Amino acid sequence: SQFDYGKQGLPAVNEHLGYVKVRRAGIFQSDVEIFNPNPAKARLVAKDLPPDAYARWIVGQPRLGLRVALPLNRPLDRQKRYSGREQAALGVLKALAKKPAKASTEAAGSASPSTLAIAWVKREQNPDVVLHLDQDQLWLLDSLGGWPPQNGTIPPAITLGDDKGDLQKIVLSHLNTLAKTVNLLRLASEMKAESGEKSLEIRLEHKPGGHGDYQPLAGGNLHTLHPGDKVKITWKNISKKDYQDVTVLLVDGRYGITPISREDYNQLAPGQEAFVEGKINADPPGIERVIAIAVKGEKDAPLSNFSYLAQAALPVQVQAKGVSAMRDSSEYEKRAFEDRLIAAGFGQEKTRGFEATKTGVASMEVLQWRVSQ
Repeated sequence: SQFDYGKQGLPAVNEHLGYVKVRRAGIFQSDVEIFNPNPAKARLVAKDLPPDAYARWIVGQPRLGLRVALPLNRPLDRQKRYSGREQAALGVLKALAKKPAKASTEAAGSASPSTLAIAWVKREQNPDVVLHLDQDQLWLLDSLGGWPPQNGTIPPAITLGDDKGDLQKIVLSHLNTLAKTVNLLRLASEMKAESGEKSLEIRLEHKPGGHGDYQPLAGGNLHTLHPGDKVKITWKNISKKDYQDVTVLLVDGRYGITPISREDYNQLAPGQEAFVEGKINADPPGIERVIAIAVKGEKDAPLSNFSYLAQAALPVQVQAKGVSAMRDSSEYEKRAFEDRLIAAGFGQEKTRGFEATKTGVASMEVLQWRVSQ
């Protein structure tokens, strides 16, 4: 990737001061070196950069990657055959996999084409999502691709119709939602692995059945929680000198992302902590994660807030065109097609699986649990 350095208020690329090339890309800071694409012109001199200079990304557009495995050519049960709609859907997906990623995303008809890069891989090639055909539905399974689903989970599904173009649009819309969540979790994992001195501590406590005292749950473990359990999530700035701007996001079992930290209280002074309390519900069952994003901040300065990462969860089932509509399918289709970010602030939007209550005050750290009946 390459950047150009310019001065504030000079939007035109041709008014740049020079070029640099990234040697090591970090999440919030990168190492760069002077780069000169035209030897006939003078090179940029770092000491001559004005204090208000900024870098603009000019080569290497960021892309969200997703590894997707196509359905098998025939059902897992060798005694069965795909139905006519399943066979047609398999053909649509194979044709989609042959298109360049850019062309595929533009085909979804979005007003702003997505930068989603889909890599179509085999099931043994570490996919992020596995497509599966069964019962005249296209199921979006997790990376393991296990069928039937275990632990009472219900993966997102698309009921097949006869409109091939509509099926393609819904598939691409779903994959965009999955890509955002998968990449956010991947980023959190990489940051946690690469981080040096920690600046944020996050703790998980719960009350079984909602009664008694809170009991601590060890971080890093996949705990099983049940509807009615109460949960307390606490995050603390353990830095000795720096303020931290903290955003806490809930990632539910259907790839929805919901902020659960209050927007007006997301900066913590050294040693300060905040918490949120809520309860577990069964919609949807499956694995849920809490991601806390901490960025070094300054007192009385604009806050870093990542609530814009929010997105609606995928519906349990969406109806493709060509068959009779199911109950409430209009709402499901609306949520699947909008592919938009939602501004879900604390106490304003019901989360999925974790329902925020009003009793709480309001580096990258991750907590996780499994919601089970």
